[in-house]
Amino acid sequence: MLDKKYWEDYYLKCRNEISTKTCHPDPSMFCKFIIHTLPQYTQKPWCILDAGCGNGRDTYALAKHAQQITGVDSCGFLPSTGCATHICFKLDDFTNCAKDDYNIIYSRFTFHSIDNEQQNIFLDSIQKAGTILCIETRSDKGKDEKRLTGDAHYRNFTNIDRLQTQLEEYQFKVVYISEGRNVAVYKEENPVCIRVIAIKSCS
Repeated sequence: MLDKKYWEDYYLKCRNEISTKTCHPDPSMFCKFIIHTLPQYTQKPWCILDAGCGNGRDTYALAKHAQQITGVDSCGFLPSTGCATHICFKLDDFTNCAKDDYNIIYSRFTFHSIDNEQQNIFLDSIQKAGTILCIETRSDKGKDEKRLTGDAHYRNFTNIDRLQTQLEEYQFKVVYISEGRNVAVYKEENPVCIRVIAIKSCS
């Protein structure tokens, strides 16, 4: 299950390092990949839900390409405001919040933060045909490696074959999938990650 206490402490510790009114952290490598790759699969306008947005790091970068974007997180230290009217942040459970207003669901490093039941609730909550789901998650091939942030919080390492089966069970067509390193490098850590782009089919 999501380790809410860990993430509240984590974002409380680092939130004073960033003034959301003047600057934003650099976007993740996955965010840059999605901005570059999504035009192959969908045309704009993009209405994006950043599911588990943390401090809004990727939300702000995605907002430059979106007509509307909402960052959702349950940890309580979201940015107080967006820098434009088409950006908003909500305190909510990203696994089961309403998603029909969006054509893109973005989930970076959140899928492995929830248990199997929550993963299924999350996938089942995406009901609108044509919705594009973008996931980056830690692979189980790296579960025994040392991590800079330690193992004080819950991680549900993802098996790529199980993930593909899950997506198919919830009527998603996988149009892109990869597994490997050099996609989420942080200091000296280079984890094995899975990246997926999938499109919701008609039920």
